[in-house]
Amino acid sequence: MKLIHHNSLINTPYSLQKYVKSFQQWDKIHAFNIESALNYEAFISVYDSNKIMGNYYIVNSSLKANKNLQIKTFEEWKTIGTLKIGDYIFNDNYKYIKVDSIEQISESSEAVEVETTANYFLERYLVK
Repeated sequence: MKLIHHNSLINTPYSLQKYVKSFQQWDKIHAFNIESALNYEAFISVYDSNKIMGNYYIVNSSLKANKNLQIKTFEEWKTIGTLKIGDYIFNDNYKYIKVDSIEQISESSEAVEVETTANYFLERYLVK
């Protein structure tokens, strides 16, 4: 299960961001197809805000998610749990940014399960 911190920001259409805890099922998000380099609107198909996340990671001091969330790196899609310092991850400025820090947190936090068929920007990084 892919869980993200409830205070994380997801990009919405029109270059806005919204806290994940304020979304609902079928809300629109800003999606991006990395293969075709096309932006489009997608919908959240599953949304469950009644989750507790145990161990999670903080990447580059902003992206907070459990180990199962996938993030676009220069080489491939990786899970947060296999990401390494020195990897390059894709951001919403359409550039690859170096991973400078990965912190593992061993405490519980409120979390949200978000599912969509699209790739989207979480804390400005491309995830799925």
